[in-house]
Amino acid sequence: MNFLTNNHYQHLYSVALDLGLPVGSLAPLAASEAGQNGHILATLLAPEGVSYVEKPTVANQLAIHLAATRAVVASAFPPYHNHEFPGARLPPHRCDVGAFLLADALGAAGLTIVEDVDGVFSADPNGPGGDKAELIAETSYADLAKHDGTLPLDRALFDVMANARHIERVQVVNGLKSGKLTAALRGQHVGTVIKTGAQPA
Repeated sequence: MNFLTNNHYQHLYSVALDLGLPVGSLAPLAASEAGQNGHILATLLAPEGVSYVEKPTVANQLAIHLAATRAVVASAFPPYHNHEFPGARLPPHRCDVGAFLLADALGAAGLTIVEDVDGVFSADPNGPGGDKAELIAETSYADLAKHDGTLPLDRALFDVMANARHIERVQVVNGLKSGKLTAALRGQHVGTVIKTGAQPA
């Protein structure tokens, strides 16, 4: 069993911040958008027998659904919502964190994070001087926590990676390049591999 995650809700955050909404209100709004995107993806994959499942179903009946089909789609946004930690203007716990927590709790074989870049770079590949940014093929959560540049991942992810119990590595791949995701799910190294704090059994 592998988990995939992808998140894009910058526009929603921009509008919510303009309205002066607190972080506890931004979290459920972003979670709602993540769910909407999940419904769209599941609809596109419906001919393959894929459907959208809500969080209670993931928690209680995931095995039943995976026995009937090859994949399911669910929102990875963690349900902190109004109880989100108020230390910042934006919710620090987003889909990357939620997917990791769920995958680790269920003992998944791996977690693949799908982004619009080839992986983690030494600098922002889309920013000024991005042509000099180098792809980091392999790194650790501890090294990324010290990275002071732009990252395609939620920084709160590194805190939960430190306490991982099952997931030993996470791979970041470019979902816009044909074949990259399939290769990653087959175990190939096609993006950035991040080692977590989990110890091999």
